[in-house]
Amino acid sequence: GDGYPTDELLLELYCKASRHLANLDFVDDKDLDHSRRMLGAIRPIAEQLSFPRRELHQAQLDHSEAELVRSYLGEALGSTGLSDMTGQSGTLLLEATGLAERAERQFASLGDAEREAKALHTKVLLLEHDPRQAVRDAAKARLSRLTGQVARELRAR
Repeated sequence: GDGYPTDELLLELYCKASRHLANLDFVDDKDLDHSRRMLGAIRPIAEQLSFPRRELHQAQLDHSEAELVRSYLGEALGSTGLSDMTGQSGTLLLEATGLAERAERQFASLGDAEREAKALHTKVLLLEHDPRQAVRDAAKARLSRLTGQVARELRAR
């Protein structure tokens, strides 16, 4: 139309900008709880979007939150330090792995294999802190298959 942005576009831009601000906030101050609360505050706004934009933004929020936790755990435990699954790091690891998996499924349902692969990559990096070798190996094998699929799709474009 009339050259003005739609309400839907403004909501999308707000969600995207706020998500990026939460990520930048974490880079600046490493306050995981605050950055996660910032992301949580965006979720009700993303809910107002229509399909498929709502699902895309929800998946991006899940992926961003999983990435924040991955970064936090990486600094706390080192790149491959194993988590104590009964302590706070274990709780964070399970929460973030669940978020990454939910994002991965949502991106897959939207047919976005590139974002699906990014979410799966986040899960694989998170699982470097999981003491269960079989869980790590299964995720790595799936990432390898999906990466090959994405590469084939990109070459076919």
